[in-house]
Amino acid sequence: ALFSLTNFVDNDDASQGDIVQFEGVDTHLFESGKWLKALEPYTFNDGTNRIPSDLPILKMDQNCVDNGTKAVGWNLCGIVVALALGFSSWTFYNSKKKVVRSAQPIFLHTISAGTLLMGLSIIPLTIDLSVTDQKGADVACMAF
Repeated sequence: ALFSLTNFVDNDDASQGDIVQFEGVDTHLFESGKWLKALEPYTFNDGTNRIPSDLPILKMDQNCVDNGTKAVGWNLCGIVVALALGFSSWTFYNSKKKVVRSAQPIFLHTISAGTLLMGLSIIPLTIDLSVTDQKGADVACMAF
């Protein structure tokens, strides 16, 4: 197979005012694992044919959740879990009453279980790279 390296450069003849037109220029050919020949010099984004120096080291901002937000999340998680367990036990103890029977206790327990799971899903959201390594953060992400 024959591959070509295409360089898209500014076409000064077609560019007008604020509109910039580009044209594709084949610069190199590659066939059977070897570069054949240079058809045209490759033009880099600074407008020269000089190979630019390496890019600077990328500094990543992990956007870790601060401890205050984690504390709020844990407190809300505790409130949701306590209320879900409380309402589920209230449903269990009052399952013989007419009002609870008409609302179907199994359905009420299902809603409480779903609310419990929703509240517990806050826990993996508080785990990030400030708490654990990359593998632990990946596991927490998949658990959510």
